[in-house]
Amino acid sequence: MKKVLIISDTPTHPTNTGNKMCILSYATLLQDMGYDVYFLYFTRERNSNTFTQNKDYWSDHFLSYQMSIIQKAVIKIVRHLPFRCFSDIWLHEPWFIKSYIKQIQKKYKFDSVILNYIWLSKIANYFQGNTVLFTHDVFSYRNLRLKGNYWISCTPNEEAKCINRVKTVLAIQEQEAYYYKYLSYKANVYCMYSPFTFHKQEILNNKKLLFFSGSNILNIEGINHFIKNIFPELIKKFPDLELIIGGGICKHLEKDLRTTQIILKGGFDNPADFYALGDIVINPVFNGTGLKIKTFEALSYGKTVLSSTHSMEGIFSPQSCPIYKADTIDEYISHLTNILSTPHILTENKNKAKNYIDALNQHIKDIRGSNPRTLTIFFKINFKKYKK
Repeated sequence: MKKVLIISDTPTHPTNTGNKMCILSYATLLQDMGYDVYFLYFTRERNSNTFTQNKDYWSDHFLSYQMSIIQKAVIKIVRHLPFRCFSDIWLHEPWFIKSYIKQIQKKYKFDSVILNYIWLSKIANYFQGNTVLFTHDVFSYRNLRLKGNYWISCTPNEEAKCINRVKTVLAIQEQEAYYYKYLSYKANVYCMYSPFTFHKQEILNNKKLLFFSGSNILNIEGINHFIKNIFPELIKKFPDLELIIGGGICKHLEKDLRTTQIILKGGFDNPADFYALGDIVINPVFNGTGLKIKTFEALSYGKTVLSSTHSMEGIFSPQSCPIYKADTIDEYISHLTNILSTPHILTENKNKAKNYIDALNQHIKDIRGSNPRTLTIFFKINFKKYKK
C-alpha cells in the first residue's frame, strides 16, 4: 500500500470552513482508493482543542510540527507594523523543519506528499518522491487586490518559484489553473474538483435564510453588506423572513446589526445540524479568490441557493448549476417571491441539486476511469489537465 503524506497548517477538524472541507475530502478520496494517508499538522499551538480533535481523528496517522517561538514572535511583530509587507511568503513557511521532514521520511518512507498553500512548497525540496501542491488560492498581489485587510501576499515571480518546486500543482478553479499554467515552466497544472456527498434533509417550507461561514474578513464584509443594505428591504416585502447565521463568523458581526429577525447560532461541529434549520441558503460574498466551497456545500444538502455572481465563479459546469444569481435587492425580491409563493420549487431545486452533485462526482469518476494508469499516481486521478 502506497503512503501519502498531507502537510497543512490548516487542520481538517472541526470541518467548519471550505478549505478544511477540501483537504478532508481529498484525503478521504485517497483512503477510499486504498492509499495509506498520513496527516502532518504544522501548528502554532499543541495545547488546544483543535490540535486534540485532529490528533484523535487521525490517530496513529497523525504527525505534528510546532511553529518555533522565534517565528511566532516575528509574525506578531510584522503584523503590527504600520505598513504592509508587500511579500510575506517567507514569514509563513515552516522554519527549521528540514531535519524533521528527513526524519519522518526515513521512518515512514512516503511515496507522495501533498502540500497545502504555496508557503509550504519549500518542503518539497526535502522529498524525492511525488510532490503535489494544492494551492487553494492565488496569492500574487493579494494585498493589492483585497484592499484594506491583512492578507498573505507575494509577487508573481515568487508564486512561480513556489509552484515550480513541485511536480504537480492543483488549482481549485479553472481561472486559477490557467494562471498557474502561465507561471509554470516545470510543474504540471490541474484543476481539482472535490467530491461531495449528497445529504438528504426534509423540506421545512419556512421563511428562513441561512448563511454559514467561518471568520474570513471577506465573508464578514459580504454578510454585513447584506444585513445593512439588502435584508431591511426584504423584510418590508416579507415581514416574517428571518436570517439565520452560523459558524465562526458569529463572533465577528457588529452587535448593533442583530435584531429579532437576525439570529446568530454560533459554531456547529456538524454543518448538517445548521442546514437542517431551513431551505434557502444565501452567499452574498462579493470579493475574494479561490473557490466558494460554501456554494457547493449548500447544494450538497439539497438547498435552494441565492448567490452573488462572484460566489458562483469557478464552479463545476456553471450552465447546469441550479443556483439563483442575486446581486441586487430586486433580484432577491424576485427570486424569493417566486420561491415562497410556489412551495414545490423547493422540491424541484432539491432534486436539481442532487443531480448536480451526482454529475460532479460522476465527472470525477469518469476522469479517473478514463486512464487506468492514473491509479498508480494519485494526483492524476480526478483532475482536469490544462495544456498550453
